[in-house]
Amino acid sequence: MMTALELVNRRVTYQVDVCTRESLEFCTRHHDAQKDRAAVRAEIEILRRERLAYEQESVQSRQD
Repeated sequence: MMTALELVNRRVTYQVDVCTRESLEFCTRHHDAQKDRAAVRAEIEILRRERLAYEQESVQSRQD
């Protein structure tokens, strides 16, 4: 039969394991989100540059 102290130790160990796992999962998701944000920002920058190029081309076409 387990003593009360052994039960408490098991519960504490379990809670530490759960918190560690959740913390690692959070860190992984956060890192992935940061990578996704960087990719979206890069795509936005490319689209802005393309838009500027098209606008300049349009202005040049009208001037010719």
